[in-house]
Amino acid sequence: MRIPIDFLQGDKFCEAAVSYIKPLLTKGVPSLFSDLSPLYDHPGKADMLEQLILELEHSIRINGRYPDSHYSEVGSCLKDLLKRRDHLQWQ
Repeated sequence: MRIPIDFLQGDKFCEAAVSYIKPLLTKGVPSLFSDLSPLYDHPGKADMLEQLILELEHSIRINGRYPDSHYSEVGSCLKDLLKRRDHLQWQ
């Protein structure tokens, strides 16, 4: 669910953000990063989101799956991540 990540901070924010991002990224939801863009105005959240995305990307590149997952996510997920992570760069 998207709403809690608007209000959560710190580790709780990171946990909720990962839980929100991974399924949508796996499905290739094109509006994911647009949906997250309002969070860029929250102090520190843009940096945390960028770090989370980079960690997911690294894990998929190296292991072929998300951290703490036993299932392959390589499919379109990495391609989508690479295409969309630039969205964080303009923040």
